[in-house]
Amino acid sequence: MDDETADDQFTPRLRYYGAGDFATYWQIHRAAEVVEGFDPAAPPDEVNGILELHNARLFVEAGFIPKDVVEDDRKALVAAAQRIRRTVAQWFAALEDDNLADMLTETDWQYHEHLLDLLAGLGVFGRCSAAAMLTALDGANVHIGDMLTSKRLVENYGIAIRERLLAEPDRAELVARHHLEGGLKNGTILPASFTPADSRAIMESYIDSAKPNPNYLKLIADAPIDSKSGVDAKLVVKARRRYDAVVKDLFKTTPGIRTGCTVAISSTQAEPVTATLNDMVIEYTVSQTWLEDTLDFPSVLNNFQFLFEFAPQHGLLTLPAFVGERRGLELAIGMNGAKEYRAGHIFTAKDHATLLQTLMYQRYLGTKDIDLEEVLRWYFEEHLLAEYGIAGFMFSPSSPTANYLERCRNLFAEMESVATQFGLLVEDGEIDHDVAAAGAELVRYRTIPTDLEWSGWSDVGCVAVWGWGSSMG
Repeated sequence: MDDETADDQFTPRLRYYGAGDFATYWQIHRAAEVVEGFDPAAPPDEVNGILELHNARLFVEAGFIPKDVVEDDRKALVAAAQRIRRTVAQWFAALEDDNLADMLTETDWQYHEHLLDLLAGLGVFGRCSAAAMLTALDGANVHIGDMLTSKRLVENYGIAIRERLLAEPDRAELVARHHLEGGLKNGTILPASFTPADSRAIMESYIDSAKPNPNYLKLIADAPIDSKSGVDAKLVVKARRRYDAVVKDLFKTTPGIRTGCTVAISSTQAEPVTATLNDMVIEYTVSQTWLEDTLDFPSVLNNFQFLFEFAPQHGLLTLPAFVGERRGLELAIGMNGAKEYRAGHIFTAKDHATLLQTLMYQRYLGTKDIDLEEVLRWYFEEHLLAEYGIAGFMFSPSSPTANYLERCRNLFAEMESVATQFGLLVEDGEIDHDVAAAGAELVRYRTIPTDLEWSGWSDVGCVAVWGWGSSMG
């Protein structure tokens, strides 16, 4: 048989995708034809014919019947669908250990989901042995990942499934996705006998394997420490080191694309700041004249707000990762942990830019004997009182001799303190520092109260009370 003849005789199998899938609608007439042509006296004797009948029945029972079908024919289709239900049940009832392999081997890949549903729903898993069933599903090319979506399969064959998961290091990808990945369309089930120690062992084996997928290494490296998933600090560090090594080796042979940003100060530039794109690198240039003319404390903070665009409109931060910034391939490829901060290329560019801009500005101000932390202290302790009559805020800058680590520790503590003080101000109308100290705990920023009705700053938001000096126009 030549290719042309084979194509002429090929008929795509009918498959019900559900009410929300457009593919369901253009198959309605085909489904009606299959149901109408069903002969209970001569049902299909092979698995794909039975599964196609099952799919056709799903169309009719869900109400997907051509609009031009008259009422009597509609009733006939519904009655035929009921007969199909009995025929399908009888076919699966005849399955047993001795004939499973022969009966299921030729299952079309697109029917794997329906096959597992029927084997579970019609009790076949409950009466057939694990060895026979799993061998038959292997013969039908049903992947173990698909098997893990069937709760009854996993419950009936839990010990055998556990052994299969532990048999190959690459099965760790299934375990990692189950525990760590967010937004999965089809949930998976692990056997009750599969312990957190098993999860850790298989993931560690995967990290040490010859060719681990970098996506899964990063998924483990970014995972939260959790005894239920088997992820501990040592596993995270090991995954992170292997990920870095794999990426480094990758770029030894693959040129890749140079991305990032640069920040510079120009002694001749008239504009306060310019941004140009050089291939995939954003180059920011700041006017030295502008910086020298804005050395007072209000202007220093204004530069962060407007010059570097940290919060240019109504004091709303531009720095978070927004869902709308992730488009196209960023949404379709890659993997995200269940508790991972969802970011993309735009966020990465902002993150790099703000880090370099802050570092550049901190060093520049240092040449003018201006300490950024002193500017923040002035804002909370002096500016808020003078501008809005808000008294009681305290901010303690780091010691001038503090090293980088000491400064980081102090600033995190002061951030928490300011958030706590603001909460007390909103709730009580005043800041009681004894109460703030007594109730000191990790601040959850989502729970910080908001009060935008304070006289004199009704259009100013939360802790970031912007409003010093004049803007850049």
